[in-house]
Amino acid sequence: MKQQTVRSVSTFLLILVLLFSVSGSQLPVLADETEAAYGRVDLSVSQQGGPANPVELEIFLDDWISARMEETPLYALGFVMVKDGEIYFAKGYGADPVTGEALDAETTTVRVASVAKLFTAAAVMQLYDRGLIDLQDDVNRYLTAIQLDDNFAEPIRFHHLLTHTEGLERWFIGIRPQDPESLISLKEFFITHRAERILPPGEMVTYDNYAAGLLGLLIEEVSGMPFTDYMAQNLFAPLRMDSSTFVQPPPQGISERVATEYELDEKTGQYVPMPLRLSHLAPAGGMHSSLMDMGHFLVAMLGDGSYQGGRILSQESVRMMYPQRFASHPRMPGMTYGLLEDFPNGYRVLRRDGDSMNAWSRIYLMPDEAAGLFLVAIGDEQSRVELSWAFFDRFYPRTEPLPQPSSTTDPERYRGVFHPVADTRTTFGKTVALIAGDVRVTPNADGTLAMRAVAAGDYAGGFEDTTRWVEVEPNFFERSDGRGYVAFGEDEDGRVNHMYSGQRYMGHYRKLAWYELAPFHYGLMAMFIVVFLFAFISWGIVPLVRRLRGKSGSTGLPRWGTVLMGVFGTVSILFSLLWFPAIFLIGMQSGEPAPAYGVTTLMRFVFVLAVIAAALAIGLIYFTWRAWRGSYWTAARRIQYTVITVAALGLIVWTHYWNLLGFRF
Repeated sequence: MKQQTVRSVSTFLLILVLLFSVSGSQLPVLADETEAAYGRVDLSVSQQGGPANPVELEIFLDDWISARMEETPLYALGFVMVKDGEIYFAKGYGADPVTGEALDAETTTVRVASVAKLFTAAAVMQLYDRGLIDLQDDVNRYLTAIQLDDNFAEPIRFHHLLTHTEGLERWFIGIRPQDPESLISLKEFFITHRAERILPPGEMVTYDNYAAGLLGLLIEEVSGMPFTDYMAQNLFAPLRMDSSTFVQPPPQGISERVATEYELDEKTGQYVPMPLRLSHLAPAGGMHSSLMDMGHFLVAMLGDGSYQGGRILSQESVRMMYPQRFASHPRMPGMTYGLLEDFPNGYRVLRRDGDSMNAWSRIYLMPDEAAGLFLVAIGDEQSRVELSWAFFDRFYPRTEPLPQPSSTTDPERYRGVFHPVADTRTTFGKTVALIAGDVRVTPNADGTLAMRAVAAGDYAGGFEDTTRWVEVEPNFFERSDGRGYVAFGEDEDGRVNHMYSGQRYMGHYRKLAWYELAPFHYGLMAMFIVVFLFAFISWGIVPLVRRLRGKSGSTGLPRWGTVLMGVFGTVSILFSLLWFPAIFLIGMQSGEPAPAYGVTTLMRFVFVLAVIAAALAIGLIYFTWRAWRGSYWTAARRIQYTVITVAALGLIVWTHYWNLLGFRF
């Protein structure tokens, strides 16, 4: 009888452990309890086909996250996994470093950033599901507030927007308000901010927030409802996502539960709260949600489009979001409707990343496994990537050997610097190309390629630290550690002119000519500063001082030529020294350049200086001609005047090239 009682109690405890783990309880499962329930789990042995049970997953996460929090600035992390139509596991780790409030899977809400794009894509598929649109329709048919340009034969279709192949330039000027009172509607934003079509649709990936925001505007136009209301009523309510919203800032009832993002001040060791990030383009990244809510969405997206009876899509429409719809190379991961393909360890998964200020989220759908997961790492960006790979290495290990160097192609043909094709081209935002986006490709002695982002980093293709790439076939490479793919494109003469990333945002790049390289333009600007500083001092300050001391100088036209050069030197040196800090640094918030928050008075002042300098440069041409014709000054001074005039004309070309001449925004 006593043995039966003990056995019954043991069975009851085992059932409790299983119930807590399956339901995603926030109560921790202790190691000895787990061993009693399942026996000792050997985490050194990789599992095939996913975790055997939720407790095994929890042990893995507990160990990995606790070690990571000791080694990095990571201070909170949330993880939810669904499998076979149910929430398999959900748990929050860590806490607010200031208040000590724990990250709770059910109550804590986080800004999911660009993961919101998947929800916007699902809403578009819902409109298709209801027969309100066709995915091959020209979107101009539905737009009333604006019309997209028709400068290419092929129109932009829903299909292109859903796959980020619409061909619009990157746009970041004025996408964020200074405060909640400055928020404007989607319609007003697109009326006042107009990105240009720079590529034919369907040819290259031009990933950007602008296109996702445009989908939100189309949802408004087709449904006749504000975007935030449509999402609340047609996606969140049916899926019982009560902690989710696109309203900015989040409404009462949710706002109190938003996880504060902090930046660690390395000098003081103190955590400094970062402001809540807002965006005029809410469909692209303005969503907040909880772990459990994301679990509800994953269940619907991996099943028949519903969660516990609440339906958002038909099963057919859900399945339409799985297949590859665009790829730059037959062996490359590509784009689906609303998702990016990925092949970790050879398994096909569908992914979305979300980058907030210091919260880094990721969602995976694994249709073949009937499984999916969402994670958010707060405090350390790299933890998102490293946990993803640790998860797949543990539960979905690689079965094929890593690629080995076996180059059959001259690796020198790939040497060069590549820049994203989707970069800004028509506004002063083009100057971002001087500080970010470039990727340098250098052949190694063994025939592999070394790739690394230069300057301020890469925002499109996942290139940061130096990585080594092995040729799999001509123009197609795999990273030596198996964590990425790259392909190259050729022009009509067989010369490499493009590079295509199979990681992060699937960035497409074009090879830069020598005169497009940032160091060349930095050199030009350095030369301008030296020449214009000389003009300011020698032709401005020195003659002024001489006149103040009563010493006579030039008269007539020579005097006016001297005055003009002195004024030009003053204006041009001001412009040369101010344009960079005025555009990028003064007004920068949370790592984003100042133009993201609008065009400031200082920026306008810099543009005025560029116009004045260009006008004065035209006058310098006249006085240069008159100086040589009339033998003004000495020969040495005439040569100085001529050199400065040539530099002034160079400044006109340079400012025009970078869209700094005039008010181009």
